[in-house]
Amino acid sequence: MVEMGRSLFHEMTFDIEVGPVARDDLLAARWMSEGVYAGGIPGAGAPPGTTVEYHGMDLMRIDSGKIVEYWVSADVYHLMAQLGAV
Repeated sequence: MVEMGRSLFHEMTFDIEVGPVARDDLLAARWMSEGVYAGGIPGAGAPPGTTVEYHGMDLMRIDSGKIVEYWVSADVYHLMAQLGAV
């Protein structure tokens, strides 16, 4: 899923805005991403080369030093608005 999403953008960067915050077996962080749209999203009116930015939060459950569960909440509506898809 991550590979598919990242293939739609070039020059992706991620900056941690809050965190990481750890408690018991959970790890969370809020991030901001910037990148250049590569094309390929159905309904997007923005041309390839459009610079976009969006925010999100990851929550992971760690067991024996490995990520065993992963949840992401990202502002995809804001991203799609920048691409003219909403």
